[in-house]
Amino acid sequence: MQAADSTTLIGKILAQLETKVSSAWIAKTLGINTCTGFRWMTRGIKTPVGIIKLESTVLGGRIVTTREAVQRFMEAVAAARSGTTGETAEPVTRSPSARTRASEKAGKQLEAMEI
Repeated sequence: MQAADSTTLIGKILAQLETKVSSAWIAKTLGINTCTGFRWMTRGIKTPVGIIKLESTVLGGRIVTTREAVQRFMEAVAAARSGTTGETAEPVTRSPSARTRASEKAGKQLEAMEI
């Protein structure tokens, strides 16, 4: 899920149809730090299937989300962590050095299996 500003279609829908909430509301309701809710909206959560972001929009200079978006976010994270991938996950990208290490490791495993 990606952040949206108030000029996008998602931003307009969030502004009109759903119950707007702040990261402070998320923190109070879920028993987490306020910064955690803000981080979910701006950077997302890294899961085994990719990064999942909490839908958000900017209204009056403040970043907000909705109760419904929080529900969708929690369901997407749970699905990603349980192995049932959701459509909202972005693929995790590895650095060139991480790809090289993974490739070398896979090559050694194949050699050990004599393939």
